[in-house]
Amino acid sequence: MAEKEKKGEKEGKKLNEVVGTYYFKIPITITIIALLAWGTYEGWRHLSVREDFIVRGVVFAIHPKNGVKEGLLNEVKDTRGIIGREFFDKGLPEEVAQRLEGIPWVKRVSSVKREFPDKLKVQLELRQAVAVLKKEEAFYLLDEEGMVLPQEYFSWPRDQGQTPYLESRRFRVVPTAGQMVENKGVLAGVSLVDFLKKNNVHKIMNLRSVDVTGVGWARTRGESDIILWTQEGTAIKWGCPPLCGHVDELSNEQKLKNLLSIVKAEGKKLDQMEYIDVRWKLPILKKKKDKEVSIQEKGRKIEGI
Repeated sequence: MAEKEKKGEKEGKKLNEVVGTYYFKIPITITIIALLAWGTYEGWRHLSVREDFIVRGVVFAIHPKNGVKEGLLNEVKDTRGIIGREFFDKGLPEEVAQRLEGIPWVKRVSSVKREFPDKLKVQLELRQAVAVLKKEEAFYLLDEEGMVLPQEYFSWPRDQGQTPYLESRRFRVVPTAGQMVENKGVLAGVSLVDFLKKNNVHKIMNLRSVDVTGVGWARTRGESDIILWTQEGTAIKWGCPPLCGHVDELSNEQKLKNLLSIVKAEGKKLDQMEYIDVRWKLPILKKKKDKEVSIQEKGRKIEGI
């Protein structure tokens, strides 16, 4: 019994020694870690404010540049208030991005990154004129979202002189530069002009304008919501834009196929046509001082049937 008590006392002493050792080491370990963290922070803070770590340049990657005038590029690349800032300033990239996003002609800022040791790298996208709206004798540049763009900063869309302009007799007041056009007809026209140009239709058909006056109401009267006008005065009845949501309306691709079938049958020169109607599965054409003829009937005449 006495031996068991002695053995228990020895084990108790050993346990107390082990626990005591840990209780002594833990505060020391915590103190050392805290000192290392503080030293690291102070060292970093000291380095970050040294003159070796200030912003000395900003590298801009701007897209697109086509159609953008020098004045806008200079405004975007203005680095006043950025050069000389602390390179490791925590909020600097966000501040630069917000500043650029505040320029109406900047569509989006993709990224602002530090480029060691003393530069910032900025990637951004500018707005671009894709359509032209004519109101009375004035022309207004529009981007793909319908924002009015200032001509002192932006050039006309590519193919200047061949880009068909938009017109609408129901659209009264054009917003000032930097504001959005909210007229559904004009917005539908912007989208259609982009589609036509991507498929080179504006050149094939020698288009002059896209009339969107009837968008939203003409279909209910049996008329075409959108009419394309050629330089020769031929009307192309395009129908309702996709935003109308009519299930029986042909897609733009189907209407384009109809139009090209007419071109194939008649040739590119369609100055003898009063109008071409591509709204139906079988497109209709009417020559000046002639009756309506479907493309199917035209094919029969060509074949001598």
